Amino acid sequence: MNPTRSLAPALVSGNLKDLWIYMAARILGTLFAVPVCGSIRPTGCCCSGGVGL
Repeated sequence: MNPTRSLAPALVSGNLKDLWIYMAARILGTLFAVPVCGSIRPTGCCCSGGVGL
């Protein structure tokens, strides 16, 4: 989901009641995905600097 797609119409209409979920979901999703990815990805599969997929 693109939060900008929800942010612009909400700002124009003045309906900001449920907008927080679009902003919070990105942050919470990132905080959840980073440790999960780190725990399931095999060690040594990336560059020595940890950059890459």
